[in-house]
Amino acid sequence: MKNISVYVVQLTVLFSRLCLLNKYRFSLLDEHIVQSNLIF
Repeated sequence: MKNISVYVVQLTVLFSRLCLLNKYRFSLLDEHIVQSNLIF
């Protein structure tokens, strides 16, 4: 049972990192879109 809980914790950490990474990437993408719109 202990191994399962450790696995779940690792999975949760991985998932949260993934979400943060996606948010960061999307915010960069939004910024890029805004800048390219300003150019035109």
